[in-house]
Amino acid sequence: MLKTQNTARFCQSASRRKRGSALIGSIIVSVVLAVAAAGYLTYLYHEYYMNHRSMLWTQALHLTEAGIEEGFYELNYRYTKGQGFLLSNGWKAVGGPNKPLIPLLVGESGYSKRVVGLRIVDFTGADGEVVGDYTVQVINPGSRHPRIVASAVIRDRVHDTTVTRTIKVTTYERARFNYAIFADDAIDLSGTSVATDSYDSSDPLHSNNRAYDSSKALSNGHVATNNASATAINVSNADIHGIAGSGPGGSISVAAQGTVSGGTRTDVRTDLPPAELPRDFNMLLAFPLGTINGSRLLISGDYVATSINLDNNDTISILGDARIYVTGNVSMTGLGKIVTVGGGSSVEIYADGASVSVGGKGIVNGSSKPKNVLIFGLPNVTSVSFSGNSAMSVCFYAPNADMTMNGSGADFALCGAVVVKSLKTSGNVKIHFDEALLTAPPAIGYRLKSWKEIPTAQ
Repeated sequence: MLKTQNTARFCQSASRRKRGSALIGSIIVSVVLAVAAAGYLTYLYHEYYMNHRSMLWTQALHLTEAGIEEGFYELNYRYTKGQGFLLSNGWKAVGGPNKPLIPLLVGESGYSKRVVGLRIVDFTGADGEVVGDYTVQVINPGSRHPRIVASAVIRDRVHDTTVTRTIKVTTYERARFNYAIFADDAIDLSGTSVATDSYDSSDPLHSNNRAYDSSKALSNGHVATNNASATAINVSNADIHGIAGSGPGGSISVAAQGTVSGGTRTDVRTDLPPAELPRDFNMLLAFPLGTINGSRLLISGDYVATSINLDNNDTISILGDARIYVTGNVSMTGLGKIVTVGGGSSVEIYADGASVSVGGKGIVNGSSKPKNVLIFGLPNVTSVSFSGNSAMSVCFYAPNADMTMNGSGADFALCGAVVVKSLKTSGNVKIHFDEALLTAPPAIGYRLKSWKEIPTAQ
């Protein structure tokens, strides 16, 4: 009997031990699963946090770039027209409560603007919540290398914090003339003997008393177009001592006897703002000339002419710095010419008729510096022709005009640069690009030179 009772007690004790072991095992497994689940949830939270933070970080960059773009817009489309940094557009001088975003050197100044209430998509979120703002500052807008600084602050409403990014860019003035020839449309260099190269009127090693010298020539006579068609540039048998470039995907054809020493490229895209009168040209104060169809002597000052029609020995002599606004056509034939007297005189002609025709003796530049003779075709000018058998030192800018250049007999040479809508050559034509134009006014806005993010405490 006693033995039977002991056996029963032993079995009950063993059963209890098994149940206890199972319970402890279950508890241990539960604890392990709980720890694993907590770790996984923590991992998921950190993944969410990092992804969310990364999204805000990227969003802050986009917002900062928007500030940089606004700075460029203000410089290129308002400031250059004399309408920049107006209080009515939200701009205020840097100083006082408008603290500079970067340390300024002694004598530096600028303008600041804060844009608030921006939203996520199109800066508008689905929930309509404001997510950030930016401040943009333009430092030294009157210098050759203004700086644009923008700082964006993005609000992290989930974690009650902010993300800030700051970018500084340095700009440079964009030269109006960067190529021997630039066109918005097709370029056809057909002719008996067509060539481009370059020189530098500011460098005696690459010019002869500021004039072109073939023995000192350089190979930067680039030819380019925005055109991206199969007929973007027809080099034909021309000799291009430089690069030939078309718009993205455009075709550049070279005949058997043609050469392009610098190779070709197909990624050109350049904005050509329309030519316009300088903002300080006062029509009321400009001296009226009427129709110029005989010889004239013009001294420094601004003039308005209804047309220019030079023939025979008609000569417009420029003594000093003159600017002429021509409301009608410009025509020069026979022995007609425009002469800048001596090395210190210059002329700017702003043509507003339908056509400009330069032939005969053309233009005699006493300084041999192309930057001293500038001809602008305003938007009404759609037809331009240059011809002759001599050399002219001149720069021509008419982005709406189709241009023809014809050299009959001896070479017709243009020292300077040409910017037009399209160009077709015939006969003997030489274009020698003056590299001094790369740093010469008038500029046409500003471009990015350098980009740098400035570390900001988060």
